Amino acid sequence: MAEHKNVIEALAAIAAEITHVAKTGEFNQSGTRFSFRGIDAVLAAVHPICAAHGVVPLPNVLEYEDGPAKIDDKGQPRGHRIVARIEHRFYHESDASLYVTATTLGEGVDYGDKSANKAMSQALKYALTEALTLPTDEPDPEQDKPDTDHVDADQARQRAADARFEDWKEAMRRTIGDHGDVKEVTEQLAADHPDETPRDETGKIRWGDASFQAKMLQWARAWVNSRSEAPQATETEPAPERSSQRDPFADAKDGGEPAGDPRKGELVTLLAMVDPTGGTNDEIEQRTRRMYSLAESLGVFPVDTFHQNLMGWYGHEHYGDLRVKANMQAFAERSWREASEAFDEWETKQ
Repeated sequence: MAEHKNVIEALAAIAAEITHVAKTGEFNQSGTRFSFRGIDAVLAAVHPICAAHGVVPLPNVLEYEDGPAKIDDKGQPRGHRIVARIEHRFYHESDASLYVTATTLGEGVDYGDKSANKAMSQALKYALTEALTLPTDEPDPEQDKPDTDHVDADQARQRAADARFEDWKEAMRRTIGDHGDVKEVTEQLAADHPDETPRDETGKIRWGDASFQAKMLQWARAWVNSRSEAPQATETEPAPERSSQRDPFADAKDGGEPAGDPRKGELVTLLAMVDPTGGTNDEIEQRTRRMYSLAESLGVFPVDTFHQNLMGWYGHEHYGDLRVKANMQAFAERSWREASEAFDEWETKQ
């Protein structure tokens, strides 16, 4: 018999000696099939080695619940079901006053008198399994499995980044318009703001950085505005004639609708929606884009506010891919709230 100083040392030696306990049991009933290792298989593997190392497990029932296994169609109880919480004390022959414990649950269902036996056997099986960390002889199902979760997550992040980049490029094209070449303007704006332009280790600009994209749109708007300011009229340069185009808001009185311009009415209808987040993801996006288009055309929002907010959303660490419906709904809710506030302020100035 092996000599050990205490029970912990003996349990460690036992765990090292047992290579595995295979799942030799087979359950196949009512279309359900699986393999398992029963108490007999565990005891057959563990008992001789525990005996050789002088270790004895003793059970101590702490508490249990007893009731019928089920109630039949006539409302009568049938069978017995016991759930017991059992403390298993592992003693070593070196000192019978010292022990370590493993407390487990056991459940037994039987239509005779074996429910308690089954509950105690199950609790003992799991106490031995946990205390000795008994492996099976089955290969790890995750061992050779490709990390598809990691790959899928990477692909999802890349798709989101690609979509964000395309939205940003479209916003830049719309903002710069006919004022210049988009590529030349963006490169010049980056050169004008060297401290705020992120670069990688090779010195290349990180165009995909969401916060940088939002800043670039702000710089582009300021650049366009500076070029769009009309020069002051001089004696040698006559002032441009006032446009004869009719002001669509000229006939608006007492909060009435602008003459010949249905945009305000459509925007009011959209903003009055009870639930702007209803429908499919595409419908929510189209509705939100339309709301921004109307608000921007009326002057409620500055031009390209939609793309600015879109970039801000993508750049925020707590927000996600707008192709996920929950994210698109949250974006729409925030957009409707901000648009309603902006519209109220805009109306007071009309």
